[in-house]
Amino acid sequence: MKADKLISEAYNQEITIIFVGAGGTGSLLLHKLASIAVSLQEIRNITLKVIVMDEDMVSSSNIGRQLYTAYDVNRSKVAVLVERINRFYGLGWNACAFNYPMKADDFLVRNIIITCVDTPQARLKIEKYLQDYRKRKTLPSDHGHRFAYWLDCGNNFSTGNVVLTDLDKLPSISSYLTNVKPGRKRATCSLAMALGKQHLMVNTWAATIAGTMLCDMIFDHIVDVHAAFYNIRTFQIRTIQTKDYATKQDTVDAL
Repeated sequence: MKADKLISEAYNQEITIIFVGAGGTGSLLLHKLASIAVSLQEIRNITLKVIVMDEDMVSSSNIGRQLYTAYDVNRSKVAVLVERINRFYGLGWNACAFNYPMKADDFLVRNIIITCVDTPQARLKIEKYLQDYRKRKTLPSDHGHRFAYWLDCGNNFSTGNVVLTDLDKLPSISSYLTNVKPGRKRATCSLAMALGKQHLMVNTWAATIAGTMLCDMIFDHIVDVHAAFYNIRTFQIRTIQTKDYATKQDTVDAL
């Protein structure tokens, strides 16, 4: 399946991204995204404009598994990460110390939404927000504010998943969420690590899989994998291909 026109044509020589979550998976994936940004600028002269969002502060339990040091404790996660990435890679990304979405009527939407959030409830909230955006009678004409894909990363102790959707031809994130009850939260980041409920390497797998999917999408304009489910105990990865949901006509119409 070929990538959406917003990605494959890269209008105005830029691709816009909202990146939500700067914890275990997010802090690792953000550095992979920065590598993609530097390479894309050098090879294709295309800029990745990224807004990183997370309201959490760095705590001592984050050190070791997430990319923070003892000197970062009590500082904003996004402020620390974005400042460090901008200096190291020479980028101009923006940090926003709020959770996404902020207000329902703002419709802060970009070409790609990447989420590495803690709970199923957060994913459901984001999905409704994006679906409401797609239902608008008048969508923004500006390329940078138009939606193409949502990439979500989630995990438990030693298993996890990375799911890509366009909320149209591909199944939604919510179709993979089970036993979600109002008010019930299942920690999947720093708290889980502090309680010994999360394998030290589970976030690394998610970040690597998600980074690979983004690289294929942005560089090669290919969206072959809709979802990847992994188990680091058994070293297995199972994927669902986008071709299972896209017809030949869909593939042609994508460009």
